Amino acid sequence: RFCTRPRQCTPVRVHAGTSGAVPIGMYFGLVAAWFVVSIPLTFVGGYVALRLPIPDHPVKTNQIPRHVPPQSAVTHPWVLFLAAGILPFGTIFIELYFAMTSIWLGFFYYLFGFALLISLLALLVTAEVSVLCTYTQLCSEDYHWWWPSFHRGGCVALYTAVYALSFM
Repeated sequence: RFCTRPRQCTPVRVHAGTSGAVPIGMYFGLVAAWFVVSIPLTFVGGYVALRLPIPDHPVKTNQIPRHVPPQSAVTHPWVLFLAAGILPFGTIFIELYFAMTSIWLGFFYYLFGFALLISLLALLVTAEVSVLCTYTQLCSEDYHWWWPSFHRGGCVALYTAVYALSFM
């Protein structure tokens, strides 16, 4: 039987008598940590934020936004979006190939430590590429950078999804 969630797999593993079952105390420990740590810190942060004065911005802004000049082919938002995912995807391509091959052929994937290292490297490269693309956009006087910078960081997910579809 294929289990998609750990709590669904636990009864199956207990019934099979394996040592891979997660003890029920672990779930209670996670819930207790949530209520003891996260929720009080949320209220403390809200209380501190209410006590702080509202900051004044030191510059005067224009009420009429400036016109964004026409973008060149290199700084076009779609070109930057598609280019931002190539380098991070290139860092995970080979490891993703081995992981997908193991999954689809029914083998066990043994290199979890190496996959973690590759994932951290891809995270670092994604952050650097996103900053670089945002800097390029700001240098071309396009001040609408908020959402495109977020999307450029997630573009590697688009490449990964298309690559995963090629295995089907």
